[in-house]
Amino acid sequence: MDEEIKIVKQNNNSKIEQKRCPDCGSTDIELNPITGKLRCNYCKYEFEEKKVEGFVKNIGELQGTVIGAGAQNIQEMANGIITCKCSGCGAEITLNANEVAFTKCHWCHTGLSLNEQVPSGIVPDAILPFKVSKEEAFEDMKKIIEKKSFFAKEDFKNNFKIDNLKGVYLPYMMLDINGHAIFKGIGGKIVNTHTYTYTKQRKTSGRNREITYENYDCEREEYDIDLYDTEREFDIQIKNLLETTDSKQLNWKKVKKQDRANFVLSTLMPFDVENCVGWDATYLNGYSLEKRDTNICDISDNMKLKAKDVARHKINRDLDYNAGINWKQEEFEINGQQWKTVYLPVWIYSYVQETNKGPFTYFIAENARTKEMNYTIPLNLLKFIIFTVICFALPILAIVWLMMLLSYNHVDQRNRHEKDTKTKITNINRKDEFIKHKKRQKSNIIKNANNKKIEGDS
Repeated sequence: MDEEIKIVKQNNNSKIEQKRCPDCGSTDIELNPITGKLRCNYCKYEFEEKKVEGFVKNIGELQGTVIGAGAQNIQEMANGIITCKCSGCGAEITLNANEVAFTKCHWCHTGLSLNEQVPSGIVPDAILPFKVSKEEAFEDMKKIIEKKSFFAKEDFKNNFKIDNLKGVYLPYMMLDINGHAIFKGIGGKIVNTHTYTYTKQRKTSGRNREITYENYDCEREEYDIDLYDTEREFDIQIKNLLETTDSKQLNWKKVKKQDRANFVLSTLMPFDVENCVGWDATYLNGYSLEKRDTNICDISDNMKLKAKDVARHKINRDLDYNAGINWKQEEFEINGQQWKTVYLPVWIYSYVQETNKGPFTYFIAENARTKEMNYTIPLNLLKFIIFTVICFALPILAIVWLMMLLSYNHVDQRNRHEKDTKTKITNINRKDEFIKHKKRQKSNIIKNANNKKIEGDS
């Protein structure tokens, strides 16, 4: 980022602001999780914060680097204590700008919000409000537990109460890219399929343990494939590419398996981030948040790999190579990029089990916008062992056992950034020149096909 960087600031108000109802002036305001809007508890008037402003909306016009003020490098404030006078009762209230974004006056309960985008990692550029109530999330999770109740650990089920369900805002970075891509390689197209019959021999034993051999017929498919020299050069606009900015969740596959439960919340994506609103800490009332502790420089390289993944997978729609493509050259140039930080809402029920390898965290989590869910559920070991013994005795049950075991643990799921990210491709230049015809290929995919590979999967 050597070029001039434009900083977009969302809020120019005072550091501590008291949110008032635009209808009656009351300061008793909180989020209505059913509508996703702010609601006055006095007059019941509902209103929504203004949309995120100041950013380039037409990604095709994006040039250089634009960074939201909330996405600037984190700088711990030497003295983050900010003091204000409560308008409700006159008491002097303090906030630590390095740790807290919302509080209430301990005398009159007037809400006080930290709204200036100080470089502490707390105040983002946008927020996506909760739109699934606690009661609704509880019922959704309850259905999962009921389905898995036979093998689920008793403590995990007994501790599942609505009071143990927590609403959390998780910190993410959103990246918009105006890019240009060039892909060159060899494409394969299946033009004919043959069924090839051949004979194999197997050894058998008779009643007197005599070894005999018998022949049997087998079939396999073989393919005639045309190879093409193919190129695609195109402009691409990528909007709202997401990455977590919680360092504990980055590179979760590299941590020990018993620690992975805290690292898979990104699998709850996609979120409907197009409905984000301008930051207001009032949305935090009744919810907790995890502070961002990662800067752009820590994730920019992987985000570029993710952007290239998106380009590689999206251009597949323009290609007619059912035997795959071996891209030998991939170029991805960023003409313009725009970074924003955002808080995304999640409901979480967690349970910590002590093991010989240390504490293992299990959880059920739900996207508080789309209701996408992910979970890891602890097994009742006694039932598990008994059933395992039975399964080894009965091979058919072994398959059922394996499928059931996998259904209790979703830690290896991943965010499909290459498919879920919104993208627009324009100005496509195409080249497809026939090279040669290959007959009777044993595989229906050409050698070294890589048009569906993933490079940016953290």
